[in-house]
Amino acid sequence: MKILFVNTNRFKNNVVPPPVAFMYLSAPLKSVGHNLHFLDLMFVNNPIQKLEQEIIQFNPDIVCYTLRNMDNQDMIDLYNPLPEIKSFIQIAKMHDKISIIGGTAFSTFPKMWLEYTGADYGISGQAEKSLVHLIDGIANKKIDFSY
Repeated sequence: MKILFVNTNRFKNNVVPPPVAFMYLSAPLKSVGHNLHFLDLMFVNNPIQKLEQEIIQFNPDIVCYTLRNMDNQDMIDLYNPLPEIKSFIQIAKMHDKISIIGGTAFSTFPKMWLEYTGADYGISGQAEKSLVHLIDGIANKKIDFSY
């Protein structure tokens, strides 16, 4: 399957963390034959336009989003990424792509994120094995969580 990974983190503080989760997830997915593409929205001026462009050009079967931050923990100048992330997931839905969300913020409130964003699936916690299993289930139109 063709899988587009999207780093949704756009919060720029003094230290911009690299999206290392995709490095951990790439090897297991590539080892079973999936075609991967990565989009980092951190420094993109128009993330909605860029995401839509990538979806059209790469034409993935699945779009996987990492959700790193719930906010910036600054009461004076609050950064709330939820509406923007929801719009990212809606772009995939408009193009009939399956959406999977995960990451540290998702793992904190998985039910809330799934309900709010409308994503098709979510993975809480470590995903090296579970993401491969989920994508295999989607590819074979059989999702079995009994591993």
